[in-house]
Amino acid sequence: MKRLAWLGLVVACARAGEFQIEANMRYFRNPQTVLDILQPRAPALKERVGVIVIHGKDSSKEAVGERFGKAFVDRGWVVATVEYRMDEAEGDVSKAAQWFRGHAAEYRVDPNKIVACCGHLARSAGRVAAIIDLDGGDSRNGEPPVLVSADISDHVFVWLKKHKIQ
Repeated sequence: MKRLAWLGLVVACARAGEFQIEANMRYFRNPQTVLDILQPRAPALKERVGVIVIHGKDSSKEAVGERFGKAFVDRGWVVATVEYRMDEAEGDVSKAAQWFRGHAAEYRVDPNKIVACCGHLARSAGRVAAIIDLDGGDSRNGEPPVLVSADISDHVFVWLKKHKIQ
């Protein structure tokens, strides 16, 4: 049993080395308005997909980064997990999306391949991008789509492929 626990620890440590985190990057002047950037440790050879992952009211940016963000980073994408003020949630998420698009070049993210996902607040990022639900729609003014989904599962990756975001 000790061997199995030790193996799990080794695998977890090795996995943590596969990506890097820039924590608590301020996207607005309020100290609560921060985001974390998760990205592969290996240098990017081309522009990558950017994903804005937004937590629900009973979660945190760290929790969604752990639960969902790593799935995207494993694909070589850059993830921004957003912290926001509950009373200003929609405005804060919109500001975070603007910040991420404004810093896309810094993280080698293609500004035409930024997606926001996880819950209804992803629609707030839609003021910066376009809103496309899982069942269709189309992009406005050439802006990148926003995926509104409560979880990250295989259907999310199917949706991303359908919209040529890879």
